Amino acid sequence: VQTDDTDTDTGPMIDDVESRIHDEIGSIIEVSWNQTEEVPVWVSYRFDDDLWVQSPEAGGASGAHSMLLLGIPYGSTVEYRLNWEDEDGIRETETRTTENDPLPDHIPLPISVDMNEDAIDSQANYIFTSMNADGTNEEYVVFIMDRRGRVVWAWDLPRFRLSLHPRLSHDGSDLLVDFNSFWYLYDGGSGSRVQRMNIDGSIDELYDTPGLHHP
Repeated sequence: VQTDDTDTDTGPMIDDVESRIHDEIGSIIEVSWNQTEEVPVWVSYRFDDDLWVQSPEAGGASGAHSMLLLGIPYGSTVEYRLNWEDEDGIRETETRTTENDPLPDHIPLPISVDMNEDAIDSQANYIFTSMNADGTNEEYVVFIMDRRGRVVWAWDLPRFRLSLHPRLSHDGSDLLVDFNSFWYLYDGGSGSRVQRMNIDGSIDELYDTPGLHHP
């Protein structure tokens, strides 16, 4: 949570601050900047009125840098500012405002039926899951929801593949998505694969997993 003991500074330390919607994942905002000194920089941002989220530190060296702002629900207005620390304390740029993409029409909307807060892991802020997008098996998506059921990330599977068990990698750095051919092509899973991908939608590896249909 951002505190108030910061000084606004739009001097030579940080300039050319810009934001844009990510090319692959429409919920992600990419913030870029140029810095004239060698100091770690982080981005504070919020999409709720009273909650500021802090990115990991980036930058360090002088020059151009960028940071992806994650965990933002589709269709959000986002406030953000860049922070760094020097001998006089924590500095920050002026607060800017941007927006991400609206939720795609084919992404299923969750319906909250009931919830017992005491039974939920307080550290489990997100769920990574999958679902058929249009009520049939013609289109499948994998997506991430926050604790309030808001979709903060979504990615479409290739046609004629479905995902039953998307998972995080063991070290938590990558997303693993099963491309199940068993229930589309009825090929005994001979065309099934597992894709290792990054949160920005880029692909690391694609593994052939013939026979894959259930865990």
